Amino acid sequence: MFLQGVCRYVWLPLLLPPLLRSEESCSEGIRRIGLHELTAMHEALESEGAVIVTGVHHTGGTWEEKASALPSLTFPGRLVSKTPKVQGIHLEHQHLKQNLTTKPFELVGKPLLPHTDGYIYGEFLPDYIAFVVESQSDTGGQNFVVDGNKVLERLCEKSGTADAPSLDACLLVRTQTVDLTERSPPGYVNGREFIAPLMRHQHQRLRFHRQVSVLACEDAVDEDGGLRSNLRPYQSLWSAVAPAHGGDGHQREVTELLEAVDAAVQQEAAAAPRFMLQEGEALMIDNYRMLHGREGYHGTTERKLWRVWFWTNESSGIPEGMPELGSVLDAEELSS
Repeated sequence: MFLQGVCRYVWLPLLLPPLLRSEESCSEGIRRIGLHELTAMHEALESEGAVIVTGVHHTGGTWEEKASALPSLTFPGRLVSKTPKVQGIHLEHQHLKQNLTTKPFELVGKPLLPHTDGYIYGEFLPDYIAFVVESQSDTGGQNFVVDGNKVLERLCEKSGTADAPSLDACLLVRTQTVDLTERSPPGYVNGREFIAPLMRHQHQRLRFHRQVSVLACEDAVDEDGGLRSNLRPYQSLWSAVAPAHGGDGHQREVTELLEAVDAAVQQEAAAAPRFMLQEGEALMIDNYRMLHGREGYHGTTERKLWRVWFWTNESSGIPEGMPELGSVLDAEELSS
């Protein structure tokens, strides 16, 4: 969940094609659809798990107000969160610059590993998120998404083969309970306890969540600020739950499962097409099914994005007494 602009890992060099700019077009698998084309927008979210919404800049008010209005415009009558939490990512970075001298700020602008937002909420993380672009940096910042369904397909293809002869990852990823909680360290903050299988279905939607360790973020970037080209060691924060029975053999099996899923995520991240968002567009993501990440960025033009977290009637909801957050800066509210 940490913050927009931490780190990401990729294997292969990428050639980025020109962006298509029609009202309903395809940006390497992610469709661009107009703000008021709700039927097409929700079809794209259901089939691809993400969509680029165009025309957001035509709505009234400040950029923060445009971002805040987006959920009710795109999910009319379906919101659990009546006032979606909006966070200016660039403002978050300014706060970190003024108040922190530690690793998190040093990593701002570096590539971002594929992850789930709102991870500190545990089970009750937002089921949809959006990023509204006010302005882009001069260079870099290409986005990408990793589809949990494709990760599952990759695991099922390998189960029982020479690559995984003794592990039925296809079954275990949906049945084996593991600890999904974010803890600091090795994570950035302490979130709510979250114990569940790595993958499951809710309202016919896949739930697959991931956050990564601080060390994985550091390891993903080489001495020149680029991305390392080989498969990296285990990156995720998933861990085994202490077994009631089964002993060391069970622990080894769970560890093997977690490493197999982590490797599959890295492989899907390497293969995922990159795309650029333009001013006035919003990337909307099914935060239950999809992981998201991006390339590093730099330049003199400030990159200004507004992050929106919201909960629909297909989410697990917001537990009583739990504040709607939107930033790692608010994480201490979880214990208040």
